[in-house]
Parts: sequence; structure tokens; C-alpha cells
Amino acid sequence: MENFQSRNSPTDFAEESYFESTPAITSYALETSTLKDQLKIDLTMTFENAFDLKDSISSPEFQKLPDAADDLLGKFKAEIQERKLTFHRQIDLTKTIPGSVFIPNEQLKDHKLVTIIHLPKAASSHNAHSIENSGKTLIWSTPIATAFRDPLSQSFIMPLPIPWIKIGSTALAVIVLIGAIFYYIHSKNKSKRI
Repeated sequence: MENFQSRNSPTDFAEESYFESTPAITSYALETSTLKDQLKIDLTMTFENAFDLKDSISSPEFQKLPDAADDLLGKFKAEIQERKLTFHRQIDLTKTIPGSVFIPNEQLKDHKLVTIIHLPKAASSHNAHSIENSGKTLIWSTPIATAFRDPLSQSFIMPLPIPWIKIGSTALAVIVLIGAIFYYIHSKNKSKRI
């Protein structure tokens, strides 16, 4: 496998600028490589809050990325309802590579578009092709010929990872503290009466 080392394209610098200037992205790795006629783009990003990441696509740095970046990101909707995160993403690769419908299927054989999402808690429902890590890792693997022909849909619903033990412990500590303060005030008032 041969790695690209040249950084001559202005978009290469735009990509780095976007990743480095986006506070929502805590770390990233971008690797582009070829093997014979196959191009592999491996992008790994970590972030703490998907809603902050969603806001970053309107940044000036994102606007400097090639149009294909927006097409690969797709249109997505993420919202919290009833203590659940609902996520839906639609990708239309026919816009990413104009004329892709004219590429012979033989040339696209064995090529795939793979999306992997790691979640803090297992999804309660999803349309992923496979899962790992007890449902916390969702994997969509679509033949590129299918991706060039039909829009892709990726969705999941995940219960919010609410730390009930910490919340309960904190509530109990607050109740005990309030009780102790009430007892102290009440016993102090009693001693003044005597």
C-alpha cells in the first residue's frame, strides 16, 4: 500500500485547517492511500458533543473544503427526544462524483463505502449492516456501485447515557445535608429556649 506524502493541493491544507480550528473535534487522523486502482480515504475523528460538531459545518474553514466533503457528510438530523438521541443521515454520492452512474460495475466491484460510528451506549434501534461492542459500534458497509446509484440512509436511536447512580448518590447527599442543616438549626433554637 502506497501512502500519499505530497501536500501540494490547497484542499489538503484546508482539511487540516478545518480539523485543527474546530474545537468540537478533539482529535483526528486523515490518511489517504492507494493500492493498484483503489483509493482509500481513512478519516477518524473524535468529539465529545455531536451537536457542537453539527454547528461546525457552518464555519468559514468548512466552507473552504471541497464540495465533495459536504456531499460525503450528507444531510443529517440529530435531536434529543424523551431521553433518546435520534440520528438520521442521508448521503447522495451521485453528487460527489459527477458521472459516477456511467462507471462500469466491473470497475466498482469490491469497492465499498464504510461508515463506523462508536456510541457511548448501545443503540436501541438502527439500520446498520453490522454491530460490534454489544451494540455500541454501528457499521454500515455499502458496495460503492449501490452508493453511486441510490442515496444511502444511516440512522439510529440511542438512549442517553444518564448516570443514574451518580444522580441518585448526589440527590441522597443533598437530602442528608439539608437534613443535617435543619437538625442543626432546630437544635440550636431548642437550646436557646432553655
